[in-house]
Amino acid sequence: MLSEIAPRRIPTTFRTAPEPIEHAYLEAQAGVSFIDDDGVLTLLCSTQYPHYHHKQLARVLDLPQDKVRVVQTVVGGAFGGKIDNTIECAASMMTLKTGRPVKFVLEPDEVFSATTKRHAMVIKHRLGATKDGRLTALDIDVLADGGAYSSYSLIVAGRCIVHAALPYDIPNTRAHMTTTYTNNMTAGAMRSFGIVKLAFATESQINKVADAIGMSPIELRRRNAVQTGTVTVTGQVLHAVGFKKTLDAIEPIYEARKRELETIVPNGPIRRGLGLASLGYGIGYSGVRNPSTARLEVQTDGIVIANCGTPDIGPGSDTALAQIASDSAGIHMSRVRVVSGDSTKTDDSGPTSASRTTYFSGNAAMMAGKNFNAKFCEMAAKALGVKPQEVRLENDKVIARNEIHSFEAVCARIGSDLKTLKAYGVFNPDSELDFVTFKGNPYPTYTYATQLAEVEVDIDTGKVSVPRYWAAHDAGRIVHPIGAEGQIEGGVVMGMGMALWEKVVRRDGYILNPGMRDYLLPGSKDAPSEIKTIFVDNSDETGPYGAKGVAEASLIPVPAAIAAAIHMATSVRPNSMPMDAELVLNLLRDANDKQ
Repeated sequence: MLSEIAPRRIPTTFRTAPEPIEHAYLEAQAGVSFIDDDGVLTLLCSTQYPHYHHKQLARVLDLPQDKVRVVQTVVGGAFGGKIDNTIECAASMMTLKTGRPVKFVLEPDEVFSATTKRHAMVIKHRLGATKDGRLTALDIDVLADGGAYSSYSLIVAGRCIVHAALPYDIPNTRAHMTTTYTNNMTAGAMRSFGIVKLAFATESQINKVADAIGMSPIELRRRNAVQTGTVTVTGQVLHAVGFKKTLDAIEPIYEARKRELETIVPNGPIRRGLGLASLGYGIGYSGVRNPSTARLEVQTDGIVIANCGTPDIGPGSDTALAQIASDSAGIHMSRVRVVSGDSTKTDDSGPTSASRTTYFSGNAAMMAGKNFNAKFCEMAAKALGVKPQEVRLENDKVIARNEIHSFEAVCARIGSDLKTLKAYGVFNPDSELDFVTFKGNPYPTYTYATQLAEVEVDIDTGKVSVPRYWAAHDAGRIVHPIGAEGQIEGGVVMGMGMALWEKVVRRDGYILNPGMRDYLLPGSKDAPSEIKTIFVDNSDETGPYGAKGVAEASLIPVPAAIAAAIHMATSVRPNSMPMDAELVLNLLRDANDKQ
């Protein structure tokens, strides 16, 4: 065992910020409620899940569901912070009481004091390994501050337990998590549902093992990587695993840049280092059914309406769903108009969270598109006087026997009967988990990544900057490349903020920095001058055209990668966040005092 090299058996304690993290979206929670001409209470609000608020308002206000409507407005950021309750009930209750429209907007200091935050955690972590680099045992104890109400604490805890060993095949794993009620602000859902903190501990330990046995951190990960056919701690058999491909993509970059840095002789206080970290992340909610639906309709002018319940909160999911629906229907994307985020026009397709939209709603849109193609061809055959098997709809053309017709022309021939065409798609994968034994298949698929950070550390001040960053992801087949790249770039910068600066400062129950001015966020000058995104080729046959998801995953490895890079640059190893200038400088001074 590794203990022969380093006989310390006590767990390493990781403190992933003693204070919580704020979502820091630019738009505060806001909404307008009113009673429309049909007597329906209507709420326009900034939300990730309008159907949830629809059901909630009907229950709280004691109204029939057909007397409630919730419409998601354009959302100025969310990251999990707009999936919980804030202004929705209060605004609607005032409208019912007064009969008047009500506008409700939180002030910036109210956002900081009255909305959910990321869980503060203390993680005690032990990792066992053999001298040849085989990980043999993992032992984790997590204590999380859940705040005054439960919110999404149970979901965060369950997800952390399920992901304890991922993306590694560790035969002996014990994970225990305790979430406490405290008199602090409520902790809830935030990008990655707690996995970013668990990864900070596990990935840091793996880098420590690599240093102890003198092995490349990439080779150590490769030897222990899950792969297609691996059985996880819950008993799930993995498929379409591209983790090793992400290691292969990063390795030449890592080795080349490492050689370049070794040739640089320090001239002044700046020290440079590289750091690696990886991830495995389940797509969708943990161990529960969370289906998505889609419904396609067509107008006589050839415009196709795609009713998809999962709202677009900024990443461009409406565009991705339009791509998928049009391709499977056999029509041009320019015809498709996606309707989402309206609780009365779409079915409940679940929230925009858990990186589920492309995979879940995309599958539903693909099924609806295929159903549309079949039904439209039947109608076209009747209108054109041919047999159904003699009609094809592809590449935006209707081919009947040997004649080619435009899609619009055939729509006009069908006429008013088009109103009866309703094409449906429902995707409801078999995801179930026994929350007593934690055995089962918690997610239908997983996404993987390996990231590499380059840092510069000023040893006189402790300041850390990140000039370059590389991210290799297995997200299946990429449906919307520009959107996916944007997700990764945003996730990297968001992870940097968490790693180096961000924390809500509290004293005696009061928040001392309740606003963007005093809450330290990364700005444009703090972002790396280069963020290189690499998507490895690894199609997942269970996803829409091979796609998985990527939104949350891009954030997860960032703090651990930066911590590893700081260690290479300075030989000190941070075990807590944020790794700000004060923390790093104190670590450097402690290291000097021990010499």
